[in-house]
Amino acid sequence: MTTRRATQKRRRSLTRLRISVPAALAVGAVLVTASTLASHQYTLQDPAATDASDAAQARDEQSPDQQVTAADSVSPSVLFIGDSYTSGEVLDDPDQRFTTLISNELGWQEDNVALGGTGYFTQVVDDDGEVRPDYTNVLDELPADLAPDAIMVTGGGNDTGSDLSTATQATLIDDFFTSLRERFPHTPVYVVSPFWNASEEPADLPGIRDDVRRSALEAGATYLDIGHPLENRPELVLGDGDHPNDWGNEVIADDILAAMQQATGEDLAELASGTPV
Repeated sequence: MTTRRATQKRRRSLTRLRISVPAALAVGAVLVTASTLASHQYTLQDPAATDASDAAQARDEQSPDQQVTAADSVSPSVLFIGDSYTSGEVLDDPDQRFTTLISNELGWQEDNVALGGTGYFTQVVDDDGEVRPDYTNVLDELPADLAPDAIMVTGGGNDTGSDLSTATQATLIDDFFTSLRERFPHTPVYVVSPFWNASEEPADLPGIRDDVRRSALEAGATYLDIGHPLENRPELVLGDGDHPNDWGNEVIADDILAAMQQATGEDLAELASGTPV
């Protein structure tokens, strides 16, 4: 049976892919480069940084129709934290990853800092000696002025097979969500339940899933239970036996959107109409 950890180890030599976001979106873009996370370049623009009086004057000079158009052009900025499933780095076209499909569906500006091989408490070193940090350390390396409108966290599969005790794993997952809330105390957070590929999931993944769910809810996040979207469906997985293909990413995106609807009680039109809740 192919495990995600074994697959990730084989892929440590992969060069990180540059993730493009349309420049026309007003909130900004994130570029994932072949260097460490600290070198990610963000062009996020904080609306609060604009002088209020200048903004008010410019708005007053616009017609009502222009004001509506200007308001509609500002898309909510959503930060995605996760692993290679989330980054889509093994896809021929990373824009087919489920995070981009969701963002396109809801009109979100995607800021994706996901890194293959990582997890809530798992980091890897690539062949160039560069450390791909775990989720907690990803937070530490984000730009200080980053202010997303919402955050989505996915992954957990790479945390399986750890030598750490279950108690230590639970503590480290708690530490991540505690750090996330300290960094972004008022930002809506969506947490996707950890899932596996088409093969049978590891025996320790259900425990990790339970810890993620508990910690996420304690942190006031919205937990999205999507079940097992790839289970027993090898047609949704790439030839490596692990990562979702384009079709698999569509299925995952649909399941996450359905879970968002159920968790928030809103349909997609409402979810896409403004800042995530």
